[in-house]
Amino acid sequence: MAVYSTILSGLSKTENAQIGLIAQDVIMVMEHESDLLAKKSGPRDWLFNTVKSKTKYQAIVEQYGFDSMTPVEEGGRAENFSAGELRKKVLENIWFLNQFSITQIMMDDANYGLAGEAEKRAKNFMRSFYKTQHEIAQYALINATSTSYKYKNTTGTLDLTTADGFQLFYDAHLYGAEGDTQSNAYYTARASGASLDASDIESALAAISVKMRGLKGNDGTPLGYIADTVIIPGNRPSLETYVRQALGSVNTNDSANNNINTQYNNWNLVILPLWQSSKDEIYIMSKDANEALEGNIFLDRKPLTVRNTVDPHTLNLDVTGSARFGVGFGSYKHIMRWESVAYGSTVSNSTAIVL
Repeated sequence: MAVYSTILSGLSKTENAQIGLIAQDVIMVMEHESDLLAKKSGPRDWLFNTVKSKTKYQAIVEQYGFDSMTPVEEGGRAENFSAGELRKKVLENIWFLNQFSITQIMMDDANYGLAGEAEKRAKNFMRSFYKTQHEIAQYALINATSTSYKYKNTTGTLDLTTADGFQLFYDAHLYGAEGDTQSNAYYTARASGASLDASDIESALAAISVKMRGLKGNDGTPLGYIADTVIIPGNRPSLETYVRQALGSVNTNDSANNNINTQYNNWNLVILPLWQSSKDEIYIMSKDANEALEGNIFLDRKPLTVRNTVDPHTLNLDVTGSARFGVGFGSYKHIMRWESVAYGSTVSNSTAIVL
């Protein structure tokens, strides 16, 4: 829910009345557009946990302890569970600010409410607010093989490291108090002269799903989370076709032999339109792990706040909106990356896996 205010001063009574009505119409148009957009979901909603934040920085704490319950003799004393801070990730909220103007001429011509170019600007401004949230959510994931990403300028630089200090996708992530390592980034080198097909995708999904299930918690035991979401780029038609075949058909190989597609009906597919990749790569994610481990985090610090003011030099109505939010990763154990590469190729910061 956006917060609105209108400040009118130094104007005549007639000017105040006219601009006040226009400002109210602006609010009504933006509220209506916000209601429509809020009902539509996107990458922020599908792939991120929204966390209410009360300060500029938000700490996500990775703990150890709280192992399985302990059996005791009848009448015995309960073991006292304890949990301590092992690692901590601090996420930062970013201040976003934008503005549009409704000229004096537009207001003069708005005899019966906001219309035309002025109405379009009000709607587009609200669309921009929601678009920005979905954009930074996508760019955070798209660029998560790096430690940071510059969203438009240095002020909007996103920190893409997890609590252990490494980028989201890395082959030597830390777990446990002793600093043991494990990977959530994999690749497969195809056979000489071979190209990617649906059976490769099916095999890759099976292989990296097992790897995700085996990712260890800080007590050293496998977490056992089941991957249920596939995320792919928006510009790889062959990859998309093979993924859809692997996810949506009963078999992907020789139907005459009644081969069973073990991945059929097990997945949700998310295509990120901003992900314009030059590689055959996919992510898999567990929604349960994402929520439980505070994996992909969208910080909601301050709602959209809109202020209407009049520029005394032009008498234009300036509509300024601000909001504070941010994105980051509290864990790496909820998501995996896999890439298919040509024969003899390797991928840095990734672990080779044979399908």
